[in-house]
Amino acid sequence: MTKNRLNTVALILISMLAVACGDAGNEGGGFKGEGGAAGIDGGEGGQGGEAGQGGQGGEPDPDPVPFCGDGFVDADEQCDDGNEEDGDGCSSVCEEEVIGPIETEGQIAIHIAIDDLNSNEAPNEDDCPGTISLLIDNGEITGEGSCSLVQNANFLSYALNAEVDSDGALEGDVEITLNTKVHFVPIEGSFNDGVLAVEFNGVTLVVGAIRAIWSGEVDANVN
Repeated sequence: MTKNRLNTVALILISMLAVACGDAGNEGGGFKGEGGAAGIDGGEGGQGGEAGQGGQGGEPDPDPVPFCGDGFVDADEQCDDGNEEDGDGCSSVCEEEVIGPIETEGQIAIHIAIDDLNSNEAPNEDDCPGTISLLIDNGEITGEGSCSLVQNANFLSYALNAEVDSDGALEGDVEITLNTKVHFVPIEGSFNDGVLAVEFNGVTLVVGAIRAIWSGEVDANVN
């Protein structure tokens, strides 16, 4: 083989090695943001690629800043009912409010079913719609009234007694008097933004094996 041909072959081999080293360098380059590890070593032979840099991991979000109306009572708050409304016991700046005394009138609807456990007959059902006079005073709600049953001439008298917590939820009962006997029925409901919404359901004993099945609701708006 002549000297010129040897030189030509040597140049071709050098060119191939340079291309190979360049590819290796390219393979070594990592993609920023994909991970924390450095890229595969690209070697010194090629000019094509630099060693990859480890990606920067995402930083966690900072803790949310507490604020009035988020539903959590913070150190500088007297209350937090999850809104920024005044007049519902917790003000727009999360200070406890003194509400009342407020006198208003609401609507009440009572459904009663008299069931004789010793009889196979269907319960005797009746309804008693009426109004209720309400007094709202700093977390306590009381009310009273009477109504006439639709199906017969009997009257019902009733009294509402409830307490309102910082979230506006009610706890208490309604006392219903039927033929001089008082029946206590638990209530559930809310008083928020001046709107009172109450529901009650329960079963009480009338006499012997005769029971009363109660349901009803009270609604009022003091805005």
